[in-house]
Amino acid sequence: MTGKSRFKSCFYLKSLHCLQVFDRIRSECPSVLHKVVSIQGDVTEPGLALSEADRLELATKVNIVFHSAATVRFNESLKVAVNLNTLGTQRVIQLCRDMHKLQAFVHVSTAYSNADKKDVHEVVYPPPADPESVIQCCQTLSDDALEIVAERLRGKHPNTYTLTKALAEWVVAEQADDIPTAIVRPSIG
Repeated sequence: MTGKSRFKSCFYLKSLHCLQVFDRIRSECPSVLHKVVSIQGDVTEPGLALSEADRLELATKVNIVFHSAATVRFNESLKVAVNLNTLGTQRVIQLCRDMHKLQAFVHVSTAYSNADKKDVHEVVYPPPADPESVIQCCQTLSDDALEIVAERLRGKHPNTYTLTKALAEWVVAEQADDIPTAIVRPSIG
């Protein structure tokens, strides 16, 4: 589990352990919960801003990665949303490639990643734009120019959140095709 500060991720980890879904584990085998540890990192930074020690620990000990880091602000600027939701996903996939014991990469998307479609099936749909091109635009264009481009890129997507989650799903499909992967699309509520 990563977070920008170890305090926040430790607090979040403790609150997760208290959830009802962990009741059986807590009563039958509580020591298993200690396998989940807090590691400081940041999906918006190259290499996830991980220390070498943490990177080595992840590479040698991790079996399952749940990637749920994202901005959920629906009208976040395109630059911020792409950096967190799309490029952040790409960075996590790159880290997964170094994990020798990885058995599963679970990407947490959203039921609204395909809000631009009338009927949605359990497939990854091509996004309205190439994720690499969008990432490149976000890294090179001025904020004013990007604001103009963002409107066109969104197309039928109601906001930058659903757009960048659709882009992230495509990144997973294209770049994690050799990793045991699942994409889950939870809804709100």
